[in-house]
Amino acid sequence: MLVLFVQLRRRYKWTLLSGYVVGPLLAVLIMVVWPALMLLTGVMSCSDFARWTALVIVIAVISALLLVIVTPIAEFIKVHNNSCVSGVQSINQSIAFISGSMAHSNTRQTRQTGIDRQQ
Repeated sequence: MLVLFVQLRRRYKWTLLSGYVVGPLLAVLIMVVWPALMLLTGVMSCSDFARWTALVIVIAVISALLLVIVTPIAEFIKVHNNSCVSGVQSINQSIAFISGSMAHSNTRQTRQTGIDRQQ
């Protein structure tokens, strides 16, 4: 189980690193920088508030598009590119498993027949 964990961490190290770096940066941006910019603007006029609201809506739409559309497409491309290689590997593993289990069952049968012969 520990080996699997180490393999997963090694395989997804850039994903982890980006999560550890980008996550806190976005949190600081949203919780510190954004309110500080709001304090600097003072009291907004109606047109300033409309522009600020439009900016927030554009940011929300871009974020939603990245999460809902781009991420599944990127995962599909990654799986599709790896499917040929992993498909061949899984077939080879299946053949090795079947031949290994057949060899194991043949050994068991030989042992059983040897025991039967001795009796």
